[in-house]
Amino acid sequence: MESIKKQIDAFLDSAAGQDQEKLKELLAVLVDSAVKTEKMIDRLGLTDLPAFEAKKAFINSKLSDHKQSLKDSYGSIRLFNSLTKQNPDITVMELVEQTEGQLLTKRDFGRKALNKFKAWVEKHGFKIGKDIHPAYKE
Repeated sequence: MESIKKQIDAFLDSAAGQDQEKLKELLAVLVDSAVKTEKMIDRLGLTDLPAFEAKKAFINSKLSDHKQSLKDSYGSIRLFNSLTKQNPDITVMELVEQTEGQLLTKRDFGRKALNKFKAWVEKHGFKIGKDIHPAYKE
């Protein structure tokens, strides 16, 4: 938003005494910036702030906070145990940012467990192997 304000100020400062083509060019830059900002807001879900905050809390939480949720979703605690065996304090974000190949190298974590974990993560609006947008990071 700050860059849009700067562009508007620059537009207003340069508008005095300029020809129509220069004004149209500056206005096009402003509109383009506004459209890009709107798309980013939509992509991150910032139009629904409570949903955004819930996703942010989920992705930054420790996997151990979701032990019961994983058990309820998949009827077994094995998935949770295989993900937390090496690091009990691992966060959901740390796991989500790993690729499928990296996750499959974990002991007792096979293709079936990977598919269950992917489904659980996607239910919360994220995808395995993707960098988390900085807006979600605390």
